[in-house]
Amino acid sequence: MKKHKNMKSQVSSSRRIIGLIRDAHALLRSRFMSKAQNMGYSMPQFMVMYELTSAGDMTMHELNGRLKLPKSTVSRIVDQLVDKKMLKRIRPENNRRVVMLKATPSYIKGKMAIRNLVVEDIDKVLSHSKAKILLQALEELVESIK
Repeated sequence: MKKHKNMKSQVSSSRRIIGLIRDAHALLRSRFMSKAQNMGYSMPQFMVMYELTSAGDMTMHELNGRLKLPKSTVSRIVDQLVDKKMLKRIRPENNRRVVMLKATPSYIKGKMAIRNLVVEDIDKVLSHSKAKILLQALEELVESIK
């Protein structure tokens, strides 16, 4: 009976961990969006930047699939980011129908500026010792899931 209770407690803890990780991800994404908006990027522009950060260079077709937005909307957002010198459109020599999206140095600089602002916010509320404990726990979690 005690073994069953321990197993039930472990499942409950695991579900709570998953929920907290999901909540932390949502909060961080929201914080990144807020910082991006403060730097002059619209939410749709940030969504494109977020996808390119997650997946790296990709085609317009791939980006459309990830964002699940109309093609014309994604094209307009990409046009805005190209105008801001955040993205480049590249047509491969071997397939002129494909349009690849590539981040520019300005994009990398902007992304790092947003990231640094979020890191500063976290550093303000999380002591070094708590950060170290959390980091170790997350590293152990990742290793155990692998």
